[in-house]
Amino acid sequence: MIPITSRPNGFTLQFRGLLNLDEMEELSRNLHDEWAGLRDPFVLVIDARQFRYFASDAQARFEHLLEESLQHGLVRITVLAISTALANLFCSIMVRTDVMPYYQYLDVAYEDDFLTEMKNWLNEPFSNEERSTKEPS
Repeated sequence: MIPITSRPNGFTLQFRGLLNLDEMEELSRNLHDEWAGLRDPFVLVIDARQFRYFASDAQARFEHLLEESLQHGLVRITVLAISTALANLFCSIMVRTDVMPYYQYLDVAYEDDFLTEMKNWLNEPFSNEERSTKEPS
């Protein structure tokens, strides 16, 4: 099971070890349940510090889930990892799914103040200036 935690303006997902298709299918069902009650744009944080890799069918399902997330209001996604080895994997996934403009990869081993950088990136779409343009007068 992939834990989903609510966070301000979105969700945190914890990827651990090898992820298989059954886990991705369950994640998809659970995220769809979360999205059902959502009216506003949202962000995703993927905590991949204990992640190893996807089974091939699970990676394809994850890519499809990212495409769906754009339709449901995804405005930012951050992947936290402890290795640059995963950077190429996630970058290629984000390019294939058209999520790249919304994507940030943070290698927490090299980013001293990764929490501040992540929070600034994730909160940017919800700044007062942007909200004021979205709210009806």
